[in-house]
Amino acid sequence: MIEINFFEKRKKNIAPYILAGIFVIGLISIFIISYVITNQLSHQKDVNLAKIEKQTDIVEEYQKEKLVQSQVRELESQVSQIEEAKFPTVYLYQYVQNSLPLNTEIIEYRFSLTDRLYIRLQFNDFDQVAELQRSFVDTSFFEQVDIDVISLTEEEQTSYESELLIDIDRDQLSEVAENAD
Repeated sequence: MIEINFFEKRKKNIAPYILAGIFVIGLISIFIISYVITNQLSHQKDVNLAKIEKQTDIVEEYQKEKLVQSQVRELESQVSQIEEAKFPTVYLYQYVQNSLPLNTEIIEYRFSLTDRLYIRLQFNDFDQVAELQRSFVDTSFFEQVDIDVISLTEEEQTSYESELLIDIDRDQLSEVAENAD
C-alpha cells in the first residue's frame, strides 16, 4: 500500500534544544564553580583568621619583649647616670675622719646637696683647729675652708668646739675617690 502523508515530515531542528542544553549545563557549571570557589575562599578565610590569631599572640609577645628591652635600656641609662652623678660621701667622711688630729671628735657632720660640708668638732688643743684647717686647705677637692666658730666647751673648759664650713668641688672629689678605689 501506498502511504500518503499529508503532513510533511520536516527535519527537526535540534539546534535550540542543543543551545538550551548548553545553557543549562553552563548555568549548572557556573553554580558548581561558584560554590567550590566560595567554599575555598571561606576555608582560606578561616585559615587566615587562625594565622592572624596565632600571629597576634606572637606580635603581643614581641611587643612585650621590645617593651622589656626598652625598659632595660632605660634602666641601664638611669643607672649609668646615677653612677656618674653619685657623690662619694663615704670616701669624704673617711677622709675627714682620717685627717683629724688625735683626740679630736666629730660632734656633727652634715653634707648638703649644694656641695657644702658642715662639721662640728671637739679638740683638746687650740692649735689643732688651725692645723686641721691648713690640712683641709691643701686638699684638692676642698675649694674653701672656713672656721665659723671656735669656743671653749662649757662642760670641761679644757677642750674646744669648732665649726667648719667647707665648699667641695664635686668633680675633683669624684676623681680622687675613683683613683683611691
